[in-house]
Amino acid sequence: MRRRNKILQILNDPTKNFLAFFFFTVILLNILSNGVSNFFWENLSPILQQYFKIEHPTVFQLLALSTLLGITLLIIYFTSFAGWIRQKLAGSGLLGSVEPERVYVQELTECYRGLVVIMSPKEDSPAEIAIRHHWNNGSFPRLEHCWIICTEESVPFARRLEQKLVQEGISEHLMFYYGDFVLPNQERSLNVNMAEMHNPDYILNLVNGIYVHAEFLGLSEEELIIDFTGGTKPLGVGAFLACVNPECHAEYIAQQGESRTSTILEITVAYRIKAVR
Repeated sequence: MRRRNKILQILNDPTKNFLAFFFFTVILLNILSNGVSNFFWENLSPILQQYFKIEHPTVFQLLALSTLLGITLLIIYFTSFAGWIRQKLAGSGLLGSVEPERVYVQELTECYRGLVVIMSPKEDSPAEIAIRHHWNNGSFPRLEHCWIICTEESVPFARRLEQKLVQEGISEHLMFYYGDFVLPNQERSLNVNMAEMHNPDYILNLVNGIYVHAEFLGLSEEELIIDFTGGTKPLGVGAFLACVNPECHAEYIAQQGESRTSTILEITVAYRIKAVR
């Protein structure tokens, strides 16, 4: 699984770690800019002024600023210097790897430590397919934590699925969270009541709470994947909306052909959606 550079995540999204963002963008960059400015005007400026025989400091400052501005615009708009610098830094690992052209839908081959599924009220639920894929036959990397979002109607099926997996020995190293399990620091349980099962916003907040719980358990956003195949459409929409950030992962199980062969597709989304109030 490709990991994103932590420093880039902080700079791109201040909510990740505001103190680190403040340090990099305000304190550190301010110190660097002041240092460069002081070096130019206090140390280098008198030498250049004497070399070019410019008597008036104000005239020299205007000429220097105009020259620097012209060189900067020339580099930005008429050369590929900026792209060359970015390529060299990326190659050195300072800015992470250069991201290839994004593929938005592709067959999922990786296995994740954390999985969120929506339980359908039937025995052959897509949740079981997703769990077995990420369990990876017990080999590493494998599934360690699984959150099963249920309704009153699908809780018995989730319970039977867990019992089935227990008999196979799968749950020995796998934790299931479902039913009346209440997420830490929240009033919501993973058993969605009838009044909220058609409310995507409720499910969105529920999945966001799962992200918080996963982080408490030592899983990052990049180690958790959301499967929005099962359940009702509003449940799936709410789960999908919770994983639209580039750091998050989503999957969908497609059935193809007359044999109804199941294929797990990874859905890559590159948007940041904010609620309109």
